[in-house]
Amino acid sequence: MNVGALGDIMSTYVTNKDIADILFNVAELLEVDEANMFRVNAYTNAALTVLNCSEPMAKKITRGDDLSTLPSIGQDISRSIEEIVSTGELTVLEELEHTLPPQIVELSRVPGLGAKRIKIIQDRYGPLTSAAVLNLARQGELSLLTGIGPRIENAIMEHFSMAALQSSSSISRYLNSANKAMPLCR
Repeated sequence: MNVGALGDIMSTYVTNKDIADILFNVAELLEVDEANMFRVNAYTNAALTVLNCSEPMAKKITRGDDLSTLPSIGQDISRSIEEIVSTGELTVLEELEHTLPPQIVELSRVPGLGAKRIKIIQDRYGPLTSAAVLNLARQGELSLLTGIGPRIENAIMEHFSMAALQSSSSISRYLNSANKAMPLCR
């Protein structure tokens, strides 16, 4: 597949690590969704192949290489990688994010808190909001669960603290921009 003008622009920004991160996210959400483990492993193995490839996938695609000749990359995942390189996004990931409860998607982004640990939390406490999981972590409740220790509990608190900090700084930047633009609107 030769990517068009937008794809040429995207291919200069999308790194192999970016592609692998998206493929790992798909695998993680598929596992949370209790999808077929062969499919989960296919995305995981493809992500590892991409991550370990010395040449950028974008360059291979631009050149017209068949990515399905690479280890652990079949036709479907090859098309997924081409989509990521040309658009910076992946429809499969977006569909999973819309299908699963938002709190599960958010929890899957916490470093060290994979599908198995999310299931442990849900089995013990039922479906929880991100705020409820954060409160349990602050109270030291999560570290009492098998498979979740103080390190994971700290990762949860750090993740949500960073998310709140980024959110508040994004709002501040937006408000500052809006305040500067106001005289122009009058």
